[in-house]
Amino acid sequence: MGRRGQGLLIAVLALGWWAAVTLQSQSSVFSQVPLLDERYYLVTAAHPVAVDQPHFMSPLYPRLLDALGAGMAAEAVLLPPGGRGLLPWFQGLLWLFSALLLRVIADRLLPEADSRWRWLPTLLFLLYSPLLIYGQMALVEGALVFLTTLVIAVLAGARRAWPWILVLGLAVGLAGLLRGSLLMLALPVLFWIHGYEEGRARLGGALLFLVVVALLLWPSVRHNSLLAGHLTGPTANGGINLYLGNGPEASGLGAGFSVDWQDDPAGLAELSRRLGREVRDPLQADGLWRGLAWHAMKVDPGRTLGLWLRKWHLQWQGWEMDQIAPLAGWRQEVPLLRLGLLPWWLLVGLAAAGLGALGRRLFLPAGVLGLLMGVQAFFFVVSRYRMVLVPALCLLALGGTWSLARAGGASRSRAGIGLVLGLLLAWPWQLGEARVEWASLAGANHAQRWALLAEETGDPQAWRRAADLYERSLEAAPAQPGPWLGGAATLQALGEPAAARRLLEEGRRVLPEAEPLARSLFSLQLQTGQEAEAISTARFLLRAHPADPDILHNLTVLLAGRGRTEEALEMARHLVQAAPQAGQGYLDLGVLLAKDGRLAEAAEVFRQGLRAAPHDGRLEENLRRLEARR
Repeated sequence: MGRRGQGLLIAVLALGWWAAVTLQSQSSVFSQVPLLDERYYLVTAAHPVAVDQPHFMSPLYPRLLDALGAGMAAEAVLLPPGGRGLLPWFQGLLWLFSALLLRVIADRLLPEADSRWRWLPTLLFLLYSPLLIYGQMALVEGALVFLTTLVIAVLAGARRAWPWILVLGLAVGLAGLLRGSLLMLALPVLFWIHGYEEGRARLGGALLFLVVVALLLWPSVRHNSLLAGHLTGPTANGGINLYLGNGPEASGLGAGFSVDWQDDPAGLAELSRRLGREVRDPLQADGLWRGLAWHAMKVDPGRTLGLWLRKWHLQWQGWEMDQIAPLAGWRQEVPLLRLGLLPWWLLVGLAAAGLGALGRRLFLPAGVLGLLMGVQAFFFVVSRYRMVLVPALCLLALGGTWSLARAGGASRSRAGIGLVLGLLLAWPWQLGEARVEWASLAGANHAQRWALLAEETGDPQAWRRAADLYERSLEAAPAQPGPWLGGAATLQALGEPAAARRLLEEGRRVLPEAEPLARSLFSLQLQTGQEAEAISTARFLLRAHPADPDILHNLTVLLAGRGRTEEALEMARHLVQAAPQAGQGYLDLGVLLAKDGRLAEAAEVFRQGLRAAPHDGRLEENLRRLEARR
């Protein structure tokens, strides 16, 4: 069978596998319940960004989703049938074209290798199942992988000519609209254009490339810049991502502090809390987060360099850092994905062998790989951000495998050394705790989707599935509040409030300072009549938020119910001070004074309350009753 026949066979088998995975995944909980970035893109596709709102994430991808018939209503939880439109099929074609382009690049980089060997990058690419998973989702990874592969393919062998420069400009510009850090692909392109012998041709080619990239970026840059009042980028999430990778809490693996990524991806609430003033504009928040990140980086440059090296190493790590898409959960829900047998550690090991044996010959994929890893190391590392590395890794793996298979020679020895070093880099030295924690968070993400599905459909089996997944997540790593909260909420939905309370009590023993756990436990303690325990929990919450009106009111009621009148009066007075324009504090204080026989004081408090909240009918009614008694 010739090359074309082999290619056709691989294409047919690959498309058949993609189609089967797509059909099997349509009924999975992952397809029905999008979360985080995926939900953002689907909602933005159906509700385009208004003229007075910035582009927070990719301005291009929602428009692509809309053109493919994908999208969901802002208030929806479940993606309706057909809500992904033609997206999975479009991204399947990008996946296949990327794989076939790798064969074209292999022909140009290693023409002396046997024709069958040159199919290896394609096969490795197709057998790495996370690419299929992200391709089923409304995420930018599939398009970014295709554009990166296209750039490598043109640079690997296309003749320097204006049409190819135009193609490169389109590829890099579109990649920049999908994820800003991919604009760094402009560097190898400009280096390639510099290969023109004539100086005028070099200058003209560079200008054409830069103009095409600028024209693609300009509408989004202009939109955000007009809103910001100064020149800014096409997206407003670079600042918080830089902080996540370099702030004082950074570990290299995403968030080190609590943010509601679903409803507040710009971190406005957390930023407002830190600065002590309200921040409501995502573009302003982007600049503030960036400033905080640069400050942390400049204050301790040694730590910044150490974090950068750690994140470079994390990209080589052999375990999957699930984010948004729990990869193990996907394989449970869509069994056909288990046919993707290639693990990351083997891919990077073979790529390291290729670097060792044929680093000079494979300078192009090696350079692109190093550039992308270096840029990404300024932010943070998760599996989906590593997808753009896969084409270069597959090409390097060809060089490594081919060198190892050949008998004798110095290149074989260098490949062996590279393989050993690559596998050592992929080994999770001293990262066992982080791996377990990420596996736990992935399980909680899986459980959350089942819980949302159950809430929308009322299916008790879905609730039970969510409860089981939360339980497994807590068994793996109980050091995050999310699984405790989700597990407790699920038990409540199953009609087991006492079990939910016990779960939260156990969670507080593990995480005694976790405020979200304390708040949820306080609510359950009130529901189940655990008054003494609720008083203790309320006092803990007030240490962090002494002016919280809800906690002050509930604590006032609890203390009064247990006959601790003076303490209750003190809390009621704190409530009046904390919320002087609301009627609740005056009502609590007046009622307590009246019950204590201090009727004149109570009447005066009710009058003060009516001056502050003149439309509060409860104050009027209590004052009328009090005056009738007098």
